[in-house]
Amino acid sequence: GAGRACMTAIAGGGRPNRVSRIHGVGRKTCERMESAGIRTLEDVVSAGEGGLAELVNAGPAAARRMVAKAGALLSGEAIPLARLRIPRDPLMFVDIETDLGQSYVWLISVCGEGGESFRQFYAESPAEEKGILSGFLEHRKKFGGHVLCYYSGAGFDERVIKSRMARLGLEAAETGGWFDLCTAVKRSVALPTESFSLKPVGAYCGYRYRHSDLDGFGAALTYQATIGGREPAVSRRLLEYGGDDVMVLDRVVSRIGRVAGTDRDLDLPGTRPAA
Repeated sequence: GAGRACMTAIAGGGRPNRVSRIHGVGRKTCERMESAGIRTLEDVVSAGEGGLAELVNAGPAAARRMVAKAGALLSGEAIPLARLRIPRDPLMFVDIETDLGQSYVWLISVCGEGGESFRQFYAESPAEEKGILSGFLEHRKKFGGHVLCYYSGAGFDERVIKSRMARLGLEAAETGGWFDLCTAVKRSVALPTESFSLKPVGAYCGYRYRHSDLDGFGAALTYQATIGGREPAVSRRLLEYGGDDVMVLDRVVSRIGRVAGTDRDLDLPGTRPAA
């Protein structure tokens, strides 16, 4: 039936243009689309926003996004949905790496727009976590007018840094304003990628990763497995991985801004950290 066909597509079977490739289309929505005869990306585009909304009981905004995402996957090009809204103040990009349990931070990478002021704070062992958080905080105070910009979609970097600072007796409020770029990107474009994870989005934006075979899980495993016996080459690989994950953000802002247009009009509360 429709549900079985849909689940096969989700599991990786079926033709590569199945509707399950559309980011955000879950099992139930997929089943409704299959039942209505919408089985491929071409079917979604042919149905159009109005037809799709009626056939699968989707709201106009949701239908528009699904059609745009299908069109992007078919064409290989991004389709603008709305202008990219980012903070008015300059951005300081930040990315963190943690252990698998997110119980400590071992790497913080930061850089300003245009790749300026790139810095990394690296803990050789978990015992050095407070030191790198303190170093990051002091560095951040030098750029008081900047907004800390990260890519998560779920508030990860901001939440973890604030939590760890509070646990270690540091003033988390002094980090100032934060902005999740992933949420803004999702609102502004449909991309020819099957997820909005940073790796595929950065690759689409033309960023060349030095370690495309490494992800956050692999980096955390490597770090934890080599504590106390880490070779310089391993540390260098981890630092380069973390560096890419922060430097790519400038490319994402630039490329998505060219596709959708940019509005630098967001005023975030608490942007300036305490002096």
